[in-house]
Amino acid sequence: MTVRSPGDPGLEVIPAFYAMGLPMFSFISAHKMPVFQKLISPLQELLRNNHYSRSCPILTDLDWIETGVHRVISESTTGRGFLQKLGYMGRKISVSLFFQSLRSKRRLSHLKHCLGLLLGSMKERRKDQDPFRDYKELDNFEIYFGDGHFHQHASHDPKIGGKHRATEHFFALNARTNGMSHLTLAKIGGDVKREHDISAIKREGIEALRQAARRGAHGKKVLYVWDRACIDHEMWEKFKMEGGIYFITRTKQGMQLTVEKANDFDPEDPVNTGVLSDQMVTTKTSQHSLRRITYHCSIRNQTFRFITNLPKSIRPGLAAYLYRMRWDIEKVFDEVKNRMNEKKSWSTHKNGKIAQALFICITHNLMTLLEDEAEKEGIKNDQDIKRKEQRLEESIKKRKLRPDQVSIMERTSHRCAQITTIFIRWFRGVFSLGASWVEAMELLRGDYERFFR
Repeated sequence: MTVRSPGDPGLEVIPAFYAMGLPMFSFISAHKMPVFQKLISPLQELLRNNHYSRSCPILTDLDWIETGVHRVISESTTGRGFLQKLGYMGRKISVSLFFQSLRSKRRLSHLKHCLGLLLGSMKERRKDQDPFRDYKELDNFEIYFGDGHFHQHASHDPKIGGKHRATEHFFALNARTNGMSHLTLAKIGGDVKREHDISAIKREGIEALRQAARRGAHGKKVLYVWDRACIDHEMWEKFKMEGGIYFITRTKQGMQLTVEKANDFDPEDPVNTGVLSDQMVTTKTSQHSLRRITYHCSIRNQTFRFITNLPKSIRPGLAAYLYRMRWDIEKVFDEVKNRMNEKKSWSTHKNGKIAQALFICITHNLMTLLEDEAEKEGIKNDQDIKRKEQRLEESIKKRKLRPDQVSIMERTSHRCAQITTIFIRWFRGVFSLGASWVEAMELLRGDYERFFR
């Protein structure tokens, strides 16, 4: 499954399908790490700690993970097409072995554990890139953006009620690290045409939503920023009291809420610019007490209302900003669907569908870390942030707004959540060339200079 580069037994071990049938120049720099190995290296370090690992001489666990990551990155739209291209690269995996591995319960547990270890590693590796590190009232919170995402049904999925049904997954994006995790596969079948978000959240329960967050005196609370589909006041209260889990979302139209009292907040605080009110309200049906925050976005000239069970120690402007950033998870879904071309389910088997979602998460996370490695080489995509800042300034000028009318949160440019098209195209290109990391960096530098002008 792996070979050493020709002529030098002391060089790095590289996957066989990256060394066979490739252009001569890939061997010129074989003493440098191949770009795919650079991508996968964070996982290689973690595999030693996976107690689900087993000895599989035909398809090792590492080979299986590399194969799954490769499929997510590749442009192949079918499993057979992917395996055919893989064979041209010197890595022959039979159709039956690939789909058997997708269905394997043991390999699925191994993948889940690998993803968990990778997410834990990202918390340390990306702590300096946390966009919320300066907001001390959030220090004790793990923050996630949650949502559902659909894939087209697999080719041989059975029809339900005379129709093929899409496969839905629920994902979470760590707001601090940009690490993507899989919460659950939505149920389908019988009378269920589409499982509602609340049903899936309740089914998974508190421990799944805590995502291994530390408990106890020095533990962490967990905050989910979700769309309106997460509203269930009784569940919010239960999850807060029993699991330290909190929610922010927008109010539904026609929601019946009774104002109890107004919360004090500092309107002079730049973080609270745009906040019109912060109130404690009671639901008429369940009599649960919540916060309702009314916020006016001067840039869009729109007013928004949010509800949350967060304590009053979290400034209302910060709560509004958190919901604004929820759009990050939608950007990542766009990355997965339109840039990585992951539009269709790989397998009819439940385990296979979950394995695909885990591979998507692992690939997004590895690509995020690879972008970090490129930045260490001084190669960074600054153009997207510059364009955002330019559009913001144009909007401010068009609306004739004074600086004090624009929230500091609106002016904040945070890291890009999605992997850009140019980065994905670059990786596919240097991977097919068998380029070393050094060569790949020069090509990426050139791409940024040429295509962002």
